[in-house]
Amino acid sequence: MKSNKDQAIRLANRVIADPKLLEKLNDDLFIRFVIGISNYSTELAHKVMDLRQDIPAQNKVLFWEAIGILKSEY
Repeated sequence: MKSNKDQAIRLANRVIADPKLLEKLNDDLFIRFVIGISNYSTELAHKVMDLRQDIPAQNKVLFWEAIGILKSEY
């Protein structure tokens, strides 16, 4: 049985290789997916997040702050 880490990394790599797979995810599921990936690989999470261009920049910044990649300036 594959671990959650193995599955997250495998799925992230599949999406990076075929970004059209993201079309099936609404914004909420997409964010959950990237958060799941970030638990195991922030580098892959960043690559997957960059594939989705329709998310406003401010929301991306708030997202990265939420998972601890960026520090809030507040």
